[in-house]
Amino acid sequence: MKKGSIHIVPTPFGDQAPAYSPANGEIFFLWLMLPLGSDLFARVGGLPFYLLSALTIYCITRKVGAKTEGAFLSTSLFLITPSIMRYAGAPEVDLVALFYFLAAAYFVILYLEDRNPRALALASISIGLYLGSKYVALAFAPPLILVSLYAIFFQTRKPRRWQLSLRDVGIFLAGLLACGSFWYLRNLMVTGSPTYPVSLSLGGLTLFQGAYPRSVMTKSIFHLRGFCDFFWTNLRAYGGVVAFTYPLALFALVIHQVSFALRRLSAGPNALRPETPGRGVATLHKEDQIERQHILLLVAPFILGGIHWWLVPYNAEWRFLFPAVALSFVAVGLIYGKMSKAVRVFSPAVLLLVMWSIFVGMKRKGPGPLVAKWAILWVLPLALLITIGVYLIQKRLKGWRHLLGWAIIAVVATFGNNLFFWTLFFPRQLLPPARKAPLAKVLQEAVFLRQKEVLPFDLSSPTYGYFYEGWLVVWENLSGARLAYAGHNIPYHLYGRKWENEVFYVNIDAHLDWKFHDYDLYERQKSDYEVPHTPKTAYYRKRPSYEAWLANLRALDIDYLFIYTLHPVEKSYMIHDEENFPLENIGAGEHAEDFTLVFSNPSVRLYRLPK
Repeated sequence: MKKGSIHIVPTPFGDQAPAYSPANGEIFFLWLMLPLGSDLFARVGGLPFYLLSALTIYCITRKVGAKTEGAFLSTSLFLITPSIMRYAGAPEVDLVALFYFLAAAYFVILYLEDRNPRALALASISIGLYLGSKYVALAFAPPLILVSLYAIFFQTRKPRRWQLSLRDVGIFLAGLLACGSFWYLRNLMVTGSPTYPVSLSLGGLTLFQGAYPRSVMTKSIFHLRGFCDFFWTNLRAYGGVVAFTYPLALFALVIHQVSFALRRLSAGPNALRPETPGRGVATLHKEDQIERQHILLLVAPFILGGIHWWLVPYNAEWRFLFPAVALSFVAVGLIYGKMSKAVRVFSPAVLLLVMWSIFVGMKRKGPGPLVAKWAILWVLPLALLITIGVYLIQKRLKGWRHLLGWAIIAVVATFGNNLFFWTLFFPRQLLPPARKAPLAKVLQEAVFLRQKEVLPFDLSSPTYGYFYEGWLVVWENLSGARLAYAGHNIPYHLYGRKWENEVFYVNIDAHLDWKFHDYDLYERQKSDYEVPHTPKTAYYRKRPSYEAWLANLRALDIDYLFIYTLHPVEKSYMIHDEENFPLENIGAGEHAEDFTLVFSNPSVRLYRLPK
């Protein structure tokens, strides 16, 4: 936004794919920043997509014939799923992509019904937006595209069938290309591969050469193979034991169908007679059978789960499973309508599973527990009060009202627990121990400034607290400065509270303007070039030179150098010092004549470059 153009932001300290991946979601967050010149709205940019996704789940569930109660159950399960709630309050693209996927599924279902070209146009636009949001959409979008093409060519009985099909193909391709092709065309023109940095292959034939093939990505620590890994990845995608709601619902459906069949058989041959003339056995059992589209929706989570496990290289990323999670809740809503008294027990049980998952899942991955042991004295009574409240609501309200009632209670309780309880009683857990500030100021920074890395929503990395200390130094002391950063791909906070600073990653070799693809293309021109054995090729760091790096810093008129410690994964293949700082800290520390240390803590170094 500060440069006024779309450009490739380097990611030298980690995976290179984010620098080249589709960015429709990022463009949306940019638009949220423009009106006020602030990230106030962008910080909760996932919230509208969280709500729109819930609304779309309701519409899909109703459209395929589920009862109102079933649709509200599906929506409620989605709204109180911990892993999804976590992304509702953060500027992440995963919920953006999920909404586009669900919208595409809804419009494809509409098109299957009556071949309305407007529904097809909206479906193609949604699929295009989905493809333009994340690379993983290339794995999950083909089922939507195949169903659309099936409907175009084989789902019509109108005259002039092929003329109508060609018209619809044109509509479908127009939407896909208009909304989903830009980023892939940009990569093709700049790097030579639309899916850069990954090579694009078909049947063993490389169509577009990238920095490495898919087989290299499967050697990453983010690629899993064992059944236990598959189980835990799915569990994390739901955020806890709420994952068992779908298999429990399927089990209930099987029991229901088996008991129905046994009752029919025990009734004797008269039970199979048509009730009225002209009605056959199939008609007699129609209300108790699952329609074809229902079967597809019931198996869709398994299909998407299989795609994620076998086709997506980084299948450890559980957030990629959100489409499967959402459709599993649609299936639960369908099953709800086929149950009878068992459902009255099922819905409160689901709530208890979800609440238990939310509370138990609040653990810190660093040393020591997140909270003192006595905190359980607060958690258990709250869970009990919520359960009693749900019971009373269920006694007072019937149908969809009691489902909606306990969903609202669960959402309010969970957000209150996440945001206010931990922040109010444990503010020092959110910031580093060395951070000395009045409690009111700590609460203000934790609640209202909403920096994601230090919020209760994400406490997975205690070292981010020390990063936060360094950011505060920049926010409070630097304005209109030009900063270079190294060690971590987190430049945003260095821009200042009102984006008054300029921030750069500065290459440590003689190539000031080179990006990752420039290094890759240069390496491929060598006669001894070999395809990398890992996606962590570190081309940016391959030929360091202190003199060249210093010349680059001066060429960009850099005022300050901000250095993070390396992530444990990155330090395994990058040069670093004893404190896990990257090569830049070694050079700055050994040349006091060029760099003056301004601030230091266990995870951050801030140097000033004398003019």
